[in-house]
Amino acid sequence: MGVLFKKGLFLHIVSHDKREWARAIKGLGCFSGLDFVEVWLEEVDLSVGEIVWLKQRLAPYEIIIHAPFINLTLVSSHRSINSATIGILRKTIDIGVKLGAKVATMHAGAFPLFLDQRAVREIFVANFRPLMNYAKGKIQITVENISMKKSTQISYPVLLDELEAIRTPISEINFTLDVGHCVENGDEFAGFLTKNKSRIKNIHLHNAIQKGGAHFGFNRPGDLNLKDFIKLLKDIGYSGFLSLEVLGERDVKESWKMLLKSL
Repeated sequence: MGVLFKKGLFLHIVSHDKREWARAIKGLGCFSGLDFVEVWLEEVDLSVGEIVWLKQRLAPYEIIIHAPFINLTLVSSHRSINSATIGILRKTIDIGVKLGAKVATMHAGAFPLFLDQRAVREIFVANFRPLMNYAKGKIQITVENISMKKSTQISYPVLLDELEAIRTPISEINFTLDVGHCVENGDEFAGFLTKNKSRIKNIHLHNAIQKGGAHFGFNRPGDLNLKDFIKLLKDIGYSGFLSLEVLGERDVKESWKMLLKSL
């Protein structure tokens, strides 16, 4: 079976420095077969001119968005923090729409350890619904599974069972599946991917080690078999976006070559 999904790379927009943007965009030109760019918008206070500038220079590619997540959460016990996060994510939706983006991936964030999972789910649902309503008809928003971090704050959602649980109160929710985080968390992903392929709009792809590191290249030893994973996507007819989320210039270039060879 042929490939139905689109393959792409990340572009980091984390400041107002257009020189950094220009260098990063220029660097995309060395990747053959690039279908789309996933723009990580950690900086959302962009002017109309800056958004137009980005859109013009990314015209050769489809665009999807990764919303800001540093210091943000939709599952805090403090309503004011959740409200501030919602406000920032609404700005992200607005920018995504202006860029003509198809999908915007969002993190739920982290919750305080004294809250139980049911309470956290209720808080998330109460805060994510308004974002879905705001984005409806304009852009598809998704929630991503993230890697486990547990101290006074606990990451959410981590395991795929929790993504499944969210579908009960929000049946229309869509997902970004981070397969590297699944490996890192020791979470089996094939069944979830097969069952929810129509709800999975984006996949984040990177190598990882169970209970170890992640976001490194497939040119290095890890616990995710790239060829087997691509075969799974082909077998089930996955037709969404596949974003290579690898850090480090060398790892990105080598992993992209390996991805193309595996198709």
